[in-house]
Amino acid sequence: MEKIYFYNNNPTLKLRLTQKTLFDNIILFMILNILQIIFAVLLILAILLQQKGSGLGAAFGSGGSLYKAKKRGSEKVLFIGTIVLAIAFFSLLAADIFI
Repeated sequence: MEKIYFYNNNPTLKLRLTQKTLFDNIILFMILNILQIIFAVLLILAILLQQKGSGLGAAFGSGGSLYKAKKRGSEKVLFIGTIVLAIAFFSLLAADIFI
């Protein structure tokens, strides 16, 4: 009795599989880059919304107050949202490096 081996030595099929895998990788990297841009813009906006005081001096730290108030309401939500956005952004960067 003769053994039947299911080897696929068809070079056309191998090329198609390679092209499909390459196309999937390109799509994955495009999605990662788009997500990184979106999260970077959202993170910048969240950080800029947290600034207190006005003027250019407040942006460099000279507009601070003498006491620390507890974060409440929308300020707390914005603070926690900024942390979540930062974690998501750096996770996307790590994914882009290690994939």
